[in-house]
Amino acid sequence: MSSDRIDASFSTTGSAEGEELSRRRNVPVFGAASNQQHPSLDHPVSEDYKMTHDLGPDGNKYLLLLSDLSFNLFRVTTQRLLTHPYLVFRNQCQLSTRVGTSYRLMPWSIFKPLHSIYKNQGVAALWKGVHNDFIIASLRKALEVILSENFRLPLTLSEPAKGNVFSNYGKHMLLKTISVVAATPLICAGYMLRVQSQVVVGDTNYFSIFSESYHRIVSSIYPHSSETSHMLPLHKLVIPITALSLGSYIIHSMSMGAVHRQYQQNTLHIQDVEHDEVPWIKTIYDRYYPQLVGAFSGHFIADVFFYPLSTITGRLVLQGTRTIIDDVETGNAVLPFNSNYTGVVNCMQSIISEEGVTGLYKGFGALVMQYTVQALFLRATHLLYERIMETHYPRVPLQNLYTSATPSSTYSSVNSLNNKS
Repeated sequence: MSSDRIDASFSTTGSAEGEELSRRRNVPVFGAASNQQHPSLDHPVSEDYKMTHDLGPDGNKYLLLLSDLSFNLFRVTTQRLLTHPYLVFRNQCQLSTRVGTSYRLMPWSIFKPLHSIYKNQGVAALWKGVHNDFIIASLRKALEVILSENFRLPLTLSEPAKGNVFSNYGKHMLLKTISVVAATPLICAGYMLRVQSQVVVGDTNYFSIFSESYHRIVSSIYPHSSETSHMLPLHKLVIPITALSLGSYIIHSMSMGAVHRQYQQNTLHIQDVEHDEVPWIKTIYDRYYPQLVGAFSGHFIADVFFYPLSTITGRLVLQGTRTIIDDVETGNAVLPFNSNYTGVVNCMQSIISEEGVTGLYKGFGALVMQYTVQALFLRATHLLYERIMETHYPRVPLQNLYTSATPSSTYSSVNSLNNKS
């Protein structure tokens, strides 16, 4: 249920659709070369610089490839590897059915049990199941590529539209729906392997997710087995899992698009009048930093909005699996997860009546900590960029790159450029 975060992406960067949108708005496109002057922009162009967006000669294409790889590794590191312990603890809190215990709603309430789990089980207990998220995301992406090539379904929302916009959007969402439905057994198995206690099962191998998926499929075909009598069949889990995945993807996509458009409107790529190149570090920063900000904001909004549904879906997935989880109250013991829900509505009603409305938000403090860490990394990235620019490129002062003025001053500034050239 969290692996869809890895491959969720929405960007008009470098696409035909994005370039057309930028031409209509008279706004530059990331990754597209342009030496046009824009007197209609509400930002003045410094007299010592002019706009550019290119990485330079063809030899710098390797720099672009390297930056793409580095960006993806950085995004995975910050969004998945670094904050995975908070995701594990959050999911375990959502599964706690005990009444009268701490719901871990505040971020400072999670440190003591997290430290106890680390002390008793080791560091591996905090990153258990992280490889399964990458396996699920990779298989889903491979399936989407195959379906896109064979059935002409848009792989991304940034692909050029070849027909009605709503039709292409619907086809893209159909592609995402098929991939989620097909991966439902893997998603269920990955969730179970993430939350089960390391004390009971020990280390799992890379093939455990496939064996657990097979067991889930068999239990859905033969539901009357004594071992799986309370396990919900897959057809009852498809709807909440798909709703959670697609809902998060839509919010994430909208956030990415909004951040990208805002950044296009407010950012000038400036180059010296004598045709000196803009520093490569600024070009890479302008290309990728908005994507990091958009992904961060989209994931955070989606996680907060769908947190109750995430709690309900997790309990339905784990029901009947006889999974042993860590005691999130102390971190020193383990507890069996026992439930007897019949569906989404029954689960929600049971949680509210027995645990209160806040029972739907158990472990919310771990979510806050998860995105606090990501926000700190984004801030550190921005500060590092500023330090590099100030140290190695003093001729491009940051305060001159992003300035605001009236349209009249913008036009006079551009005229001064023309007179000087």
